[in-house]
Amino acid sequence: MSNYKKLYLGLGPMSQEIIQATVQCSHELNSQQKDFQLMFVCSENQVNRDGGYTGFTTKEFSHFVNSLEGSWNQSNVWKCRDHCGPGFFYKTVDECVKTVEDDIANGFDLIHIDTCYLTSLSEKLEVTKEMMEGALTKNDNIKFEIGTEVNSVKNKLEPKELKSYLEEVSKVRTPFFYVLETNAVVEGYNNSGLFAPCEESLQILSDSGVKCKEHNADYLTKDQVSKRSDRIKAMNVAPQFGVLQTATTLAECFIYGINTDAFKQKVFEGGKWKKWKVSKGDINPDEAVLLAGHYHFQNEEYKNIMLELSKHTNISEIIIEKVKKLIYHYVEGYDGH
Repeated sequence: MSNYKKLYLGLGPMSQEIIQATVQCSHELNSQQKDFQLMFVCSENQVNRDGGYTGFTTKEFSHFVNSLEGSWNQSNVWKCRDHCGPGFFYKTVDECVKTVEDDIANGFDLIHIDTCYLTSLSEKLEVTKEMMEGALTKNDNIKFEIGTEVNSVKNKLEPKELKSYLEEVSKVRTPFFYVLETNAVVEGYNNSGLFAPCEESLQILSDSGVKCKEHNADYLTKDQVSKRSDRIKAMNVAPQFGVLQTATTLAECFIYGINTDAFKQKVFEGGKWKKWKVSKGDINPDEAVLLAGHYHFQNEEYKNIMLELSKHTNISEIIIEKVKKLIYHYVEGYDGH
């Protein structure tokens, strides 16, 4: 191996193009013996046992990734469950347990157990241990991520609490990742760029053999990524890739005179943009589509656009190359290039 620092980079699998680009990058990095681990971080609304907004069930997603890795045979992208816990897509512990069982049955490598919507620390600990113990009966090699970036007083662990919490969880299995709040915030198409993690908590994680993971790492500059490389060992980048695909598609439509009004209106009416909207003023379909277009890649309106574009250019390949460039932006930034 080279002297590259290890980075675990989690990507949101919003589309087939993003998935394929990730597999290709993994193949290229491994072929060059560069020590980076790419990961798919599947939220439950993207990919689940019943079918998410990507159009994939967990089984279908796993089969698609495996088929791509058959072509790019040095690829090794981890399949990870993101934010699995009561109160997210599935509301009860029993439903979350079923998700974990389905994930493991379909070859997932890591489960993020997120108990941020539970009230007491003791309840969070109990559910975390229960879900971990259940997962280990299905696969003794499964890795775990705990912690959350959903911030509130009840989720904020002071260093002493964090140390005690990790000690209790580790009686079942030492987590692979812990999600630590770094103060970076994604707003619209931007990141605050702030990086002010609790240094005492970072030291506790290091002493415990747990890698610190940052969620909401979208839209960081290479310099901002580089500044994290000595303390942050994993990052999640998700909405930025969806925005990139939407922007690329719309730009190509502009070149070839393809009308996108129906798609824009569909996204606007869907209301998913509200999660990412920054200003308190009105928002129009042109603004909404970039923020939330990726939630609608499976809708007829987007598929019609892609079909029309395919008559003029290889739109899928254009998107794949753009996504690969963005992945390398994070890889190169972490390595100091």
